[in-house]
Amino acid sequence: MVDDLIIGMIGRGGDGVVSAGEILASSASMLGLYSMMVKNYGAQIRGGESLSKTRISSKMVLTQGDKVDILIAFNWNDYVAYRSELEVHENTIIIYPEGDATSIEDIPLKPEFKKFVFKVPFKEIALETAKTEIAKNIVIIGLLTNLAKLPIEKIEKSLEQKFKKKSAAVVEGNLKALRAGYEFGEKNMKGKVPLDGLNYSVSDPKLMMTGNEMVAIASLYAGCRFYAGYPITPSSEVMEILSREYPKVGGKMIQTEDEISALGMVIGASFAGKKAFTATSGPGVSLMVEMIGLSSIAELPAVILNVMRGGPSTGLPTKMEQADLQQALFATHGDAPKVVVAPYSVKSCFEMTMKAFYLAEKYQLPAIILSDQFIGQRKTSIEVNEIKKNKYHDMVYERQQPDEKIIEEGYKRYKLGTNPVVPMSWPGIKKGMYLAAGIEHDEKGSPAASTQMHEKMNEKRYKKFELILEELKDDLVETFGPEDATCGIICWGSTRGVVKEVLGTLNNNGYKIKAIVPKLLLPVPELPLKNFISSLKKTLVIEMSYSKQFYLYLKSYVGLPDDAKLYKRSGGDPFSVEEIRNVIKEAF
Repeated sequence: MVDDLIIGMIGRGGDGVVSAGEILASSASMLGLYSMMVKNYGAQIRGGESLSKTRISSKMVLTQGDKVDILIAFNWNDYVAYRSELEVHENTIIIYPEGDATSIEDIPLKPEFKKFVFKVPFKEIALETAKTEIAKNIVIIGLLTNLAKLPIEKIEKSLEQKFKKKSAAVVEGNLKALRAGYEFGEKNMKGKVPLDGLNYSVSDPKLMMTGNEMVAIASLYAGCRFYAGYPITPSSEVMEILSREYPKVGGKMIQTEDEISALGMVIGASFAGKKAFTATSGPGVSLMVEMIGLSSIAELPAVILNVMRGGPSTGLPTKMEQADLQQALFATHGDAPKVVVAPYSVKSCFEMTMKAFYLAEKYQLPAIILSDQFIGQRKTSIEVNEIKKNKYHDMVYERQQPDEKIIEEGYKRYKLGTNPVVPMSWPGIKKGMYLAAGIEHDEKGSPAASTQMHEKMNEKRYKKFELILEELKDDLVETFGPEDATCGIICWGSTRGVVKEVLGTLNNNGYKIKAIVPKLLLPVPELPLKNFISSLKKTLVIEMSYSKQFYLYLKSYVGLPDDAKLYKRSGGDPFSVEEIRNVIKEAF
C-alpha cells in the first residue's frame, strides 16, 4: 500500500474530469484523509480542454504532487498539450475510453511508461446504469475507489450528499454507475496493476475548500455586508458565493459594469459607514488604480482581493503567476499608503482576509489581499478547528465614531496630531458631516493647495505604517526549519507550500535549511526580514515572476547579500517538488 496517491484526468467539456476530481477529493476529505485538487481549463468561453489533478494522502498535503500514479485520458491530443502538468512514471496506470481508436502503440508516451494500460467503457457503463452519458465521471469515481481500496459505502454516502437536491431517480442512477465502475475495476484490473490501495485510517471529516471560498466566508466573519464587483477569472467564484450568502444576512451584492465602478461603489459604501469589499484579478486592479488613491487620500477603508493570473493583458487567464507584486505595491499615482497581505495557502486565506478587513477598518486605508489562481481555485482539505484556533477568528474591528466631545469641539475628520487615525463619522451622525474627496485637504476635509499641508497630510497617512508594524510585530512573517540554520530561503505566497514540503524532506535527510515567508508585504516587515538574512551564510530567493519582482522588492527594502541566489520563472504550471528540490540542492 502507498501513503500518497496522485490521480490525473484530462478531457473535454462534458467528460466531467474536473467534477470527478472534486468528488474524489471531497470524498477523501469526508473519510478524514488529506487531499488537494487542482484544475486547469482552456480560456475558451465554452468547451475546450480541461484537466484535474487530485492528490490523496494519509499525511498533510502541501502541494499538488508531481508525477501521477493514475492517468485517465479522454483525449490524447489534449494530453500532449498539457503533458507537463500530468507527467507519468514507469508504474503509472494508464486508462482511456473503450471507444477511443488509439492503439496502445500510438499512445503518446515512451514504451517504458506503457506497462499498465487499460481501456474502460465509461460511456457504455454510464448509459446502462444511469441512462445518461453524463454519469461517466461517476463511473470513474467507482473505478478509482476500487483501485485506491476506499470504502465504497462511504463514497456512496458522499455521492448521496452531493446529489441530495436531485430526484431519487438521479441519485439511484449515479449510485448504480458508481458501483458498476467499482465492479469493473474488481473484475478487470485487480491483480494486474502495481497498486495495492491507499494506506489510511478513517478519521473525523475535514473541510474541503478553495481559497476563493475561504476569502468569501472570511468576509462574512469580518462583518462585511456589501460587495460590488465585475466577474473576472480566476476570482469570479467569490462573487458567485456572495451573491447567495450576503442576502441571507441582510447584505448586498452588486455586479457592476466594470471594475472602476466596483471600487467606486465600495468606497461609497465605506463612506456611508459599511464594511465593503471587491474581488478581481490583475487587469481589474489596473482599472481600480485611481480609486485606490481615492480610498487612501480620503482615508476610507476598502478591501480588494486580487487573485493573480498569468499576464500581462489577458495573458494566461486560467493559470497562476506571482507577477502582480509591483502593481500591488506601487500602482498608485502620488504617495498613497495601503496595506498588502499575502495568503500562502487555502487555510491562510481566512487569516489574511480577516487581517485585511481589520487593518483597513482600524487604520482607514485600502487593503489588498494578494492571492493567485493556484490558491484561489484549488481545493484543499482543512481541519475545522484550525480555523477556529486562528487569533483573527474573532478579531473583528468595528469602526470608532466620534464621541460627543469631538463633535462639540468642531469635528475635524483629518485632525493632525499624535494619532493619525481619527474616529470616522458617516451620513446621519449629527454635526459629523465632512468632505471626503480626492483633492488634498485640510483637517476638516476642505480643499487645500498648500505644499505645507500636503506634507503634513502625507506624514499623517504614512504614520499608520509605524502603528501597523508595531501592532503586528509578532505576526509579520512565517518561519520554518532549524533556527540555527545558516542556509535560508525567502519566498512568498503560494510558493511557500512546495518549499515547506521540500525542506521537510531535506532536513530529515541531513540538510539544515530554514525559510521565511512574509505575511505582510506592505508596510514592509523590514526587521524580521533583515534579521533572517543577517543570520545566513547562503541565501536563496524563489518566486514565480520572470522580471524577478520579489527579488527586487527585497533588494529595495531590506537588502540582499551580493552572492544571494535567485530562482525565478514565468507562471503557468505550479512549481513541482522535483523542480524546487533540485534548485535547493544546487544552491546549498
